[in-house]
Amino acid sequence: MKKRALSLFIAVTLMFLTSSWRIYDIVSDADLSAASSQMSYKLTVTSPRGNIYDRNLRKLVAQQSRYLAAVPSNLSTLNEIDSKLGDYAKVARDALKSGKPTVIEAVSDFAAEQSVLFSIPIRYSDNQLASHVIGYTDGSGQGVTGIEYAFDKLLTCEEDVTVTYTVDANGRALSGVEPTVSGTTNIKTGVVLTLDSSIQRITEQAANSIEKGAVVVMNAKSGEILALASRPDYSPLNLADALKSDSSPLINRAFSAYNVGSVFKILVAAAAVDSGVGRSATYTCNGNVKIGTNTFNCHNLSGHGEVDMTAALANSCNPYFINLASKIGAKDILSLCQKLRFNEKKSFADRLFAVSGRLPSEEKLSSQPAALANFSFGQGELLLTPIDVAVMTAMIANGGYRVSPRLVSGIMLADGSISEYMSESPQRVISEKAADTVAEMMTAVISGGTGSSAAPTYLSAGGKTATAEAGYKSNGQPVNQCWFSGFYPAENPEYVITVLAENGVSGSRTAAPVFRSVCDGIYELYYS
Repeated sequence: MKKRALSLFIAVTLMFLTSSWRIYDIVSDADLSAASSQMSYKLTVTSPRGNIYDRNLRKLVAQQSRYLAAVPSNLSTLNEIDSKLGDYAKVARDALKSGKPTVIEAVSDFAAEQSVLFSIPIRYSDNQLASHVIGYTDGSGQGVTGIEYAFDKLLTCEEDVTVTYTVDANGRALSGVEPTVSGTTNIKTGVVLTLDSSIQRITEQAANSIEKGAVVVMNAKSGEILALASRPDYSPLNLADALKSDSSPLINRAFSAYNVGSVFKILVAAAAVDSGVGRSATYTCNGNVKIGTNTFNCHNLSGHGEVDMTAALANSCNPYFINLASKIGAKDILSLCQKLRFNEKKSFADRLFAVSGRLPSEEKLSSQPAALANFSFGQGELLLTPIDVAVMTAMIANGGYRVSPRLVSGIMLADGSISEYMSESPQRVISEKAADTVAEMMTAVISGGTGSSAAPTYLSAGGKTATAEAGYKSNGQPVNQCWFSGFYPAENPEYVITVLAENGVSGSRTAAPVFRSVCDGIYELYYS
């Protein structure tokens, strides 16, 4: 009996000791784990973001830098703050009052014991180039508009830049133990645009003469957009003012649709010549033409007399084009519009596009002669974006091909290689002969017609003016949308330049001089 009691006692004791040791083991592991986590203190210095490049791999963002330093609270740090930081000193000292390591604003030669200095890219500059294309980010660093929004996932880096300190129980950095750094601010990945930053700068300077509107510069053969400026501009560093402004500076007007007016005569002429109508076809303009109960006036109320297609385009004669459209019919004109995809939005990325233009129906144009008359010189229901008008002009400049407008050239990967993005080959839509014929007529617009104020200082060009009635008033006065769209140089055109000025005086007085300024700037860059 005593032996059984002793055996039971020993068994219970062993069970107790085993349980106690297991509990001690668990508690000890937890304590050690807790102690380990308390021994390190991680600071997030910055959340880096991918780059946005122009076609020549020049950065369009993050062109300037500021300095941040991860620092512990020690005598070396305080001495360096007092000797180097000047106006930043008080803020830096206040940040260190807790005794824990922190991140402070610094200068390029800041150097203290256990501190780590970083050059941090500043995303936007005071005079940000291509602001409407690039867009902006919100307070959390997420893209809201433009390329920043369309490629937000790509531009958001997975790893923050952090500094980890070894600290005591009070969070103070342990002396003599260097911190560890994770992540980098030197980011290669990003989006490569078709923009040429030099042409973009020239275009923005020229666009400053426009209160509201847009300027688009396109490669005539590829459809690559080399520059895009929308006015009024805005600063990504001061969005509050932009949001309060009555002039809506955040709108990208190059992607918005407007009344087109006589610049559309380029397409009507192209459709006519392509269908077999010769440029020598004449019509006598008496200053107006009557269609049913409607009278359509020429801007020259006394009339142009007998004119052929070249003279009619050069002098923007409405009655000539009304007669021309009635001869070839609505179907051919609308067909060319559809081939140029005027009735589709222009997509540059998954979440970045220009709106669709608006076309009247073939049924309406065929059954209502007055509607076709309006359509023939770009009025009525027709709406197009500056991008659409640039595509139309490119068709003439490149020998009859529709180009797909592009803003994104490729994606730069971490190893520096570039993958191509959304490329589409040009498609023939009119004959080369028709395109060349209209191109010759467009040079006459500048050399002796309504577009003389667009004539470049060097080399020649072709183009077309427009002063389109918007159908509403501002301050009691009718609003005119003023256009000039053309190609440069006239011999072997490389560039298409489309200018829109909202509520301007006229295409020749408001828009054409902007075209000339861009041509002169391009000449100085690449031809002189």
